[in-house]
Amino acid sequence: LTARFGEAAYIEPEWKIRYCVDQGTLMEILRGEEVVAAQVLWGSRGSLHFLWAGAAGRGSGAEVRGIFPALYYYGLLHAFENGYDEADYCGSRPVLGDGIFQMKRRWGARVLDGWSRDSLFFGPRALEGACLDFLAHNAFVERRPEGLAGKLLLPGSAGAADVERALQQYASDGIREIAIYSREAPAPEALAAAAGSPGVRIVDLSREADPAAAYRTG
Repeated sequence: LTARFGEAAYIEPEWKIRYCVDQGTLMEILRGEEVVAAQVLWGSRGSLHFLWAGAAGRGSGAEVRGIFPALYYYGLLHAFENGYDEADYCGSRPVLGDGIFQMKRRWGARVLDGWSRDSLFFGPRALEGACLDFLAHNAFVERRPEGLAGKLLLPGSAGAADVERALQQYASDGIREIAIYSREAPAPEALAAAAGSPGVRIVDLSREADPAAAYRTG
């Protein structure tokens, strides 16, 4: 983590992890006789929390193939066999395209506005340049009074394929709506696709006097 993120990395203190292992469960995944991954499980009030998981000194690709599905599968099996009502995968970054979020989604996780107090605050003043690129490359989960919603910005014109992609890749149980913000006028087939897709809404920013304000508040 430190090699990847430098001073921005936050490392949990060892005593905290050891306490949760001693009071909870340490699950190890073996390949032959070798421990290749492990996770710390913590049961509370009928819910089994997946607190931390990691591969043993491995990077990516073939070295970790199958490791995290094994952690999820046997963690869920452990929860079922021990009478828990819920398996809690714990926190994820509020980014719909994030790999961890996508993996949890494929395992059928429901998105909840949980106990974490971490929040990101974005108030773009203009949808252009680097700001536009950043928002276009990151579809966020937004906290609204009525619940959680997805927020997807397209620098060009929304098409029917964008509506289909929002449904296939981003729509999740617990997210009330995926809002697609089209910087240019959306294609008629996109509007028709959204009209026939409950939970997807297109916002035409080309009709707004202040597109950035419409993105912030819409």
